[in-house]
Amino acid sequence: MKTRVKSALKMLALGSCTIGLVTACSVNKNTNSNRGKINLNPKAYDKTIPAEQLAEELALAGEQLMDPIRFMYADLVFNRALNIDPNNKRAKFYKGFISSFMQLRGIMKRVEPLVLIHGDKKEVKSYKNIVAKFPVSGMKSFLLDDSGKAKISNESEFQDFLDEYRSGQNDFRTFLKANKDLGLTLNINVLFAGTTLGEASQNCSVELNSENIIEYDKKCDLLNSLTIKLDRADMEALQHAQAGIQILTSLYTAYDLQGYGKFISQHKGLEPTAKDMVGYLQSQEKAGKLRTNNGLADIVDMGSDLVAATRWVLKNQKTLCPSGQETQKNRKRNMIKNDICLSKQTDDNQSVTDVLAKITRVLNGEVISMDIKTYGKNGSSENVIGTVVRPAALLLDPVYDLLKLAPNKFNECGEGTSLKDKTFGGMFPNKDADKFIIGSSSNNDCYESE
Repeated sequence: MKTRVKSALKMLALGSCTIGLVTACSVNKNTNSNRGKINLNPKAYDKTIPAEQLAEELALAGEQLMDPIRFMYADLVFNRALNIDPNNKRAKFYKGFISSFMQLRGIMKRVEPLVLIHGDKKEVKSYKNIVAKFPVSGMKSFLLDDSGKAKISNESEFQDFLDEYRSGQNDFRTFLKANKDLGLTLNINVLFAGTTLGEASQNCSVELNSENIIEYDKKCDLLNSLTIKLDRADMEALQHAQAGIQILTSLYTAYDLQGYGKFISQHKGLEPTAKDMVGYLQSQEKAGKLRTNNGLADIVDMGSDLVAATRWVLKNQKTLCPSGQETQKNRKRNMIKNDICLSKQTDDNQSVTDVLAKITRVLNGEVISMDIKTYGKNGSSENVIGTVVRPAALLLDPVYDLLKLAPNKFNECGEGTSLKDKTFGGMFPNKDADKFIIGSSSNNDCYESE
C-alpha cells in the first residue's frame, strides 16, 4: 500500500518540478498602457487588425506565462489565440507542450482518499504538509480544483488518471510528428530558468478576474530572454523524447494493478517469488487483466517513427554533420546545440540500414531467427541456443490475462519450472519458451511442486 501512496504523493510535485525544468516565463515587449493585462474577451480586439496578427500577439503574451506557476493561465491565452486563428503555430506548439500537465488539474484533492484511507501516519502528515506549504498561487488553485474529476482511492483509479496524463503526452507527440517543419523561434526568459516555485510565486503573481482578464505584476514583464530555434532536427528530438516518456506511462497502464500496493507491503524487504506473484494475480478479480486503454499498440508506432527519424538523419548528414564530426559551431541558437552525426556502421560493424530494416520487420510482427544466451545453475555456465522469435507479439497481440503467461509448476523455493503457454503469448512459435524464460537458472536443489 505504501508504494501506491508514495506514487500519488510524487504526482503532486510533477507539474511544478517537470515544468520548472523545461519551461520559463518569456519576454513581453509590449509597452502600451495595457501592459500587465491580457484580455480574453472576444470583443476586446480591433477587428481591422488581421486575425493572424492578433492571434500571434496573444500567443506571444501567453508565452510569457509559460513557467511553473502560470502555465494554466497560458493555456487560456492559447485557446483564445486559436479561436482567432486556428493555425497559429506558436499557440498550437505550447498547447501541445502543456497538454499532459493540464491533466494534473485537481490532482492534490483527487488523491486525498488514497492517502487518507491507505496511508500511514507519516504519509498522511506528508500529504497535509504538501497542501499546507504549497505556495499560494494559480498553481495551487489548479492542483486543488477537482471539480468534475473522479476521486482516486486505489491502483486502478490511479491508472485511470495516468490514462488521462498519457493522452496529453500523446497529443504533444502526434503534434510534433505532424509538424516537423514548424520553423518556430521560442522566447525563453533567463530569470525563470532554474527558479524555485516559491521564488516564482513571490516575484510574479497572476490572477484571472471576473471580467475575463488575466492580470499580472508588472515585474513579470522581464525583458531579458533567450531565443531558441526549432528546426526539423529539434522537432524530431522532441518527438522521440516525448515518446520515451509516453512508453513508460503506457507500460504502467497496460495491465490492471488492483491490490498491488498491498502485495508489495506484505513482501516488504523480501523478493516475491514467481509463486507469490501467481498467487497475487489469482487472488484479485482484475489484477493482471489487460486494460482497455492500454496504449501498447502506440509503442509499436513510436518504434516505427524512430526508425523513420534515424533514416532521415542518415540521409541528411551533409547538413546535420557538415564537418563529418560533432561540433557546436552550427546549432548555437537551436535546442540541440551539437551537430547530429551518425555513422553508417554500428559498433559491431553491422550496416545501420540493415539494422533498421530488421527492426521494421520486428515491428511488423515478423518472426526472426535469434541466438539467445542461457545460463547454468547459479550462472556458472553459458550456452547460446538458436531459435525463432516474434519479438513484438505481446505488443501487437497482447494477452488478456497475465496468468496465461505465468508458470504452472514451481519448485520448493517458489521458482517457476514450467510455463502454461509454451509460446509465451506467441513470442516463441516453436513452443520452446520454457528453455529461455524458465531455463536452467532456477535453484535445482529445490523440489518441484504443482
